[in-house]
Amino acid sequence: MTAAVAAFQDPTLKFGTQKDSAACVFPARKRVLESLLGKSFPSPACPELETWVSRIGADQASLVFVGAYPGNPASVLGHSFLRLSNRARESSGREGLDLLSYSIGFTAQADPRDNRMIYMLKGLTGGYAGYYEIEPHYMKIGLYNNSESRDLWDMPLELTPSEVDMMVRHYWELTFNASLDYYFIDENCSYRLLTLIEAVKPDVDLTSKLSMVVLPAETVRTAIEADLAKERPRFRPSVKRRMNYKLRLLDDSGRIEFDRARRSLEATRELSDPTAADALLDYWLYENYKVKTDLDDRSKALMEATYSRTAELRSTSRFHGVTNERIRDEAELSPPFEGHEPSWLELRAGATTRGHFGALTYRNGAHPFWSGDRGYDDISGIEYLGVDLEAAATEKARWSLLLAKATAYENFFSFARDLSWSFEGKLTNACSICRTDASVADVEGGVGVGAKTSNFTAYLLAHVKAAAWSENGTQGLVAPGFASGLKSRHGRLTMSIEARTHWWKDANETRVDARVTRSLGLSRSLLVHANHEDLNEANYRSSLSLGFAQFF
Repeated sequence: MTAAVAAFQDPTLKFGTQKDSAACVFPARKRVLESLLGKSFPSPACPELETWVSRIGADQASLVFVGAYPGNPASVLGHSFLRLSNRARESSGREGLDLLSYSIGFTAQADPRDNRMIYMLKGLTGGYAGYYEIEPHYMKIGLYNNSESRDLWDMPLELTPSEVDMMVRHYWELTFNASLDYYFIDENCSYRLLTLIEAVKPDVDLTSKLSMVVLPAETVRTAIEADLAKERPRFRPSVKRRMNYKLRLLDDSGRIEFDRARRSLEATRELSDPTAADALLDYWLYENYKVKTDLDDRSKALMEATYSRTAELRSTSRFHGVTNERIRDEAELSPPFEGHEPSWLELRAGATTRGHFGALTYRNGAHPFWSGDRGYDDISGIEYLGVDLEAAATEKARWSLLLAKATAYENFFSFARDLSWSFEGKLTNACSICRTDASVADVEGGVGVGAKTSNFTAYLLAHVKAAAWSENGTQGLVAPGFASGLKSRHGRLTMSIEARTHWWKDANETRVDARVTRSLGLSRSLLVHANHEDLNEANYRSSLSLGFAQFF
């Protein structure tokens, strides 16, 4: 502080990457010191700073939550950033003016030469520097809403214009003259946004309430609980969601017209249903972004013909945009930050073919596939940092230490043709196909197809199980197989079942897990769990248990 006071008192001294006076390089710090010390420092002209602040022109800020992106395991839990906007400009009511605002995010500066293993290792240990970035909001919309087809929820924050101005000036300091380590688990994009808010609103404590793993949805929940986000979030549906809603508005003839027009130039030029044309615009926007604007010549011609034909139509689409009541009511009921808490504990008791047992399951996060919480509709399931214990008097205790389990089951039969996938990594003493009592490092994963509606999910994956253990030297196996399953949701009742089969040498391992859960609200569920496993259809074990799950 003594050095800062001396720097602010002498405007001729030069600092930072800008080689300018301290008042111009650290404008927010100057205001804080003046307030704390009750004195004023010289205020030299800062034309670059003032031009930059004026160009942003912000007097309000929003916290934006980005929905799941199943195409990338690192993004399946969502993302968050801040949006800086101008009240007068956006109060005019014209749609799309939010695109002219600016967005702030915090990103790891990764080395493109790093492979995935090095990327994860550095990300977990703070091996990358993190930096703040600012860009026009329409670029965020292009990336998240269109390219990755992710929903956005925009929540205005309870910040005064002076606090927003302070945030902009503090961001100036961080952009040019700060380096912060990036940790994927805790000190990540979401955490750094909360520290930015705390810096300009020091009477609000946000970061001390966060758990060991900081999730984007939980940072939003933290802001809401601190009364920083009182308004209902503004929902911006993804391009794929918009297209699907428009398709739902079509009758059979409209769907046929849409399907023909996306394949035929002649059919495109004869389009007569404006809602089908509207859906087709989104279809080509989605396809164009998916291939990074590198459509083949035939697709380009079809897209251009769609734009031309839409301009010729005189009637209007039956779809009324983001303000459509049906979309708003359905979507705003289901953001993850309004769903269950990220951690949970299960307690079960039951019987097996060999006697009675008790079981405990703990997960640090974030969402189990068996849950029927609609706040996680876009996330099939992701679990990490957990333990499974099962003890019985008549057989050895079974345990597993889970590192991570992620599943993304997409509707392959939609226009997007997205594949489904799963991954699981754990350490366990329950591996019948390994034929050992040693602790086993187990990695399983697969890819395949799925079918998905609002209340039903089914999938079939080509699957592989890899295991390694130490017993008379290092042992290992790689067992191919398949995994299939389905999930059905009816009100508060959710039913799920999964079957996995793997082959290795002369062994054939089959596992079947089934669950029925009855939700008692966001925090609790009653459950019935059935399990069957056998090796070569001879050495089998079946169990049935009752219990409950508590989210916290």
